[in-house]
Amino acid sequence: MVESIVEAAARILNEEKKENFTTNNIAEVAGVSIGSLYQYYKNKESILEDLLLKNVIKNIEMLLDEKVIDNEVDTKTFIRTIVTAQYDAWNERSILSKKLMQVAPKILDPSFILKNDEKLIMHFKDLIEKYAVKDIKSDNLDISLLLVINAVRMGIYQSFLHPDKYDSKIVLEEMIELITGYLVEPV
Repeated sequence: MVESIVEAAARILNEEKKENFTTNNIAEVAGVSIGSLYQYYKNKESILEDLLLKNVIKNIEMLLDEKVIDNEVDTKTFIRTIVTAQYDAWNERSILSKKLMQVAPKILDPSFILKNDEKLIMHFKDLIEKYAVKDIKSDNLDISLLLVINAVRMGIYQSFLHPDKYDSKIVLEEMIELITGYLVEPV
């Protein structure tokens, strides 16, 4: 049921006007009662939060699983995969992505970004452990990951909102270089 609600929210954002992004419309498109929707989500903001986070996490894990060798992922491959996965998540649904970038700041409580970043930091720390990623600077890892998440977010926003000004392939490569230089312990 949760998946159908999230997919319905994505369809509404992708195909309709942002004014139609209401819990009633989401429930109707998902084929569930409004009461059922509220069993899983307290409001449309929490649905949007789930939609944003699940999309990124799904892509990252899928790509990392393809790169595992002896239960480890090379540090530079790990960073490239995470940054690329976030770009791909936005690119995969470019119309939806642009609408999410336009709608999210208007309908989300500002604390959403903080909660979302905290979830991403925890998720990335889990991935570092799961894939035995070596050479990541561990001093102030939470702060380092927070800065990386925000740098990637801004790179994505700029290249998708202004494609005529910022070539997304160049932005992606520059982000990977920046983050690798920042997160990888010098040898």
